[in-house]
Order: sequence, then structure tokens, then C-alpha cells
Amino acid sequence: MGLTRILYLFIIIVCGFSIQTVSGFGSAVFSIPLALMVVNKSAVLPAFYILSALQSLTIVLSDYQYVNLKLFLRMIGFAIIGVSLAFVINQFSDVSSIERLIGIYIFLNSALSIYNLVYKTDGMPKPSVIDNIFPVLSGMLQAIFGIGGPFIAMYMNRQEMDKRQYRANICFYWCFLNPVLIVKLILSNEMQMEHIWTTLWLIPAMYIGIMIGKQIIDRISIKQFKLFTNVLLILISLSIIF
Repeated sequence: MGLTRILYLFIIIVCGFSIQTVSGFGSAVFSIPLALMVVNKSAVLPAFYILSALQSLTIVLSDYQYVNLKLFLRMIGFAIIGVSLAFVINQFSDVSSIERLIGIYIFLNSALSIYNLVYKTDGMPKPSVIDNIFPVLSGMLQAIFGIGGPFIAMYMNRQEMDKRQYRANICFYWCFLNPVLIVKLILSNEMQMEHIWTTLWLIPAMYIGIMIGKQIIDRISIKQFKLFTNVLLILISLSIIF
């Protein structure tokens, strides 16, 4: 990969991981469409999985006191069910046709959440058993498309917690889910030495993004934080739809 492409990827990684450090998700969905303008998806997706795992581990190590172990075990348990379903679905079905429907659902759900935050005093919906479908969908879509962030974010939006608890728990989730997908890539020979070199070049960009994101999250309220995450979800949904 040439120096110009590396510098271009460096810039979008800084932006993507600034976003993910604030919200706990969004780096891949923001960065990959821009990266595909200069490289193939297969050339960068493994690197994004590794960088996301490293970024999440960095956040968890600094904010470990905010991790809710019971919540995490529930999230990762349902997500692993989703990953298992993805492996089965990929063998027997073409799932590309449902991607736009997923984007439409994310858009409508996030628009309703913003309406509730702005115009209703009760804010976001309260947690319910049916919400457990979101981590299942997150695991499944992360394995198929690399876009599991929106559904786990929608799940987290229904939990009663502050912004640091939100970020720490969603990052702890990525610490375990992304290595599962990395192992899958290794076993299927989709992870090559060139992906390791790309990752090493981009690690400094990831850490710059972390530093920028930490400055942002310290300056916003919980309501602004939730509005930010839902606006980000709408932008992600539009990128999926169009």
C-alpha cells in the first residue's frame, strides 16, 4: 500500500476513532466507506477489527470501574448467538438484499429516539426483555457486514446509565466480539501479513483519535451525548440506505 493511501487512511482513522471514543461505536461504519474509495474492503476490514479491539481495550483499561459485568455477559451472550447465526446464514443465503431494510429500521428507530429526547420528559424507552434482540442482531451484522455498532448502540440507549458507563460497557463488548471475528478471519486465511503492516501504520492515528474523543466526551452532557449517538446512528443508516 502506497504512502499516499496510508496518509489518507491515517486521516480517516483519526476521525473515525474520535467518534468511536465518544460514542463507543462508529469508527468502521464512518471510515470504511471512505477507505473503499482507495482500497478494497478485504484490504482494510481486518485492520479495522484489530484497531477497534485495541481502541476498546484502551478505553476499558482507563474506565474499568464503569463496567457492568452482568450487563456485559448478557450482551456478549446474545451477540455470540448472532455471530453463530451469521455463519449459518452466509452458507445458505444471499443477505445483501436486506442491508437497506436494516438501514431504514435504524433510521426510524433513531429518529424516534431523538424525538423522545427533545420533546418528551420521560426521554428514552425503558429496558425490556425484547431489547435482547438488539445484541443478537449486532453480532450477526458485525459478522456479515461489519456494521454491528448501530444495534448494540440502540440496545445501550435503553439502559439507564451515564455516558462513561455507556462507553465503557460498549467498548468492553467490542473487546470480546472483535477478537472472535479476527480469529474467524485467521482460520479462513483472510488475515494476511499485509493487514498486520496496515494496522501497525494506523495505530498512531487510532491513539490520536482516542485523545481527541476524550476531550469531547468530557465537555458534553448526558442528553447531548445521547443526541450525538442517535444523530450518528441516523448518519450511519443513511450511508447504508444510499
